[in-house]
Amino acid sequence: QHDQGTDEVFGRVKLSAMLEDLVAPLRGSDAVVAITCTPEAKAASSPEPVLLRNPAIAYGLGNILENAIDFAKSRVAVEAHWNRTTVTLLVTDDGPGFDQQIFDRLGDPFVTTRPGYTEADVAEGRHEGMGLGLFIAKTLLERSGATVTLSNQKPPTQGARIALAWPREALDISTNDKHAS
Repeated sequence: QHDQGTDEVFGRVKLSAMLEDLVAPLRGSDAVVAITCTPEAKAASSPEPVLLRNPAIAYGLGNILENAIDFAKSRVAVEAHWNRTTVTLLVTDDGPGFDQQIFDRLGDPFVTTRPGYTEADVAEGRHEGMGLGLFIAKTLLERSGATVTLSNQKPPTQGARIALAWPREALDISTNDKHAS
């Protein structure tokens, strides 16, 4: 006999714990990763969102975090905020930012800013990706209900900025009566 109720309890995770789980294997890199999780100022009494573990969200966020760490000079910031209606995540790094020449096509398949994407580089094994990671991550996150916005930070700050926003009811199972305990 399989007890789905037990599975559901173990499948629940607070937003901050999920982010820590995704960042943990990346902590040995050269970039420092700082995670901040707080309700918005006007929603200080709003409890932290509780999610069902979702492989699509984990993969999508994991890919975005890996890219941020790969391109960062020294720092990646992950900021999570929420209110009664929205959950937002902001991932920023201090790397070169998104290449303006391909900016309009970022998130499309086979578009990459990684080095080694010439035929000679691929033939010699110096190729670092096919330009599918961000495309797949963005697609999975959008299917989970997120709006994904890619941009560069405003000067004088340098680096990439990825903003994710979900309607709270699409992400937070504590707002859904059927999951409440």
